[in-house]
Amino acid sequence: MKINIFYKTKVNSYLKKDALFKKVILKGLDKHAKTKMHINVVFVDGKEIKKLNKTFLNHTYETDVIAFEYGIGNKGGEGETFGDVFVCYDVAKKQAKEYKHTILTEMLLLACHGALHFAGYKDKTKKEQANMHKLAENILKDLKCLA
Repeated sequence: MKINIFYKTKVNSYLKKDALFKKVILKGLDKHAKTKMHINVVFVDGKEIKKLNKTFLNHTYETDVIAFEYGIGNKGGEGETFGDVFVCYDVAKKQAKEYKHTILTEMLLLACHGALHFAGYKDKTKKEQANMHKLAENILKDLKCLA
């Protein structure tokens, strides 16, 4: 299992908790983690997430997180799996204020959300969204990242 963390936008140094992001990703993947899995968590700005959202999902707005699982060479669970989780730092800052928690907490929740997608969770409906949000919160609580 290989998890890389990248910052393609300016993020305050006190928020660059790579080891913590990796723990959250692993916990979110749970039993779906594979030894031959490579995940990149990429923090981007609003302009970049909007561009990704338009290019790949045909949406014309900023979003908080986008996850892409490529599954290259993944036949019957064998081979390597690759995935990218793009987290919008600008949206994370706004949402942290809105939900009254820290920016780091929001960044961790969003990274976890991406991992949950790789574990097979969906968020197309309000019920699925609420379920994923609750799962992410519980993971952060288990890791003592959320009060």
